[in-house]
Amino acid sequence: MNTERILLVDDSENDNLFHEITIRKTGFAGEIRAFESAEDFLQFLRQDAERPATLVLLDINLPGMNGFDCARQIEALVGEGRPVFVSVLTSSTWRDDRRAAQDLPIIEDFLVKPLTREALDRVMARARAKASAG
Repeated sequence: MNTERILLVDDSENDNLFHEITIRKTGFAGEIRAFESAEDFLQFLRQDAERPATLVLLDINLPGMNGFDCARQIEALVGEGRPVFVSVLTSSTWRDDRRAAQDLPIIEDFLVKPLTREALDRVMARARAKASAG
């Protein structure tokens, strides 16, 4: 990813703060934004003119629109050539949630909270590889 940013979509302000701290501890110097609802995140994405390479860390248990419905909307919004890498980041360990994520092509990884440096390094490497290839 050249111009990098990470967008956190999680209704927990505490989780967003913890994740931002974890991300910064890796040396990530790009933009980090947090959204506490899928609707606010999607509104931002619709109006996003910059469109830099983006990693989205998406919770699935959100008020209003859930993470899976949000992922479907992301898929509809992002076109070819827009470097967006979506990873679920959730407290859910249910196999059904993992299967549902695997059934959505836009979701490329499934992480269980808490976010660790190792998991972030792995997902960032995959996101960078995707951005370089596309």
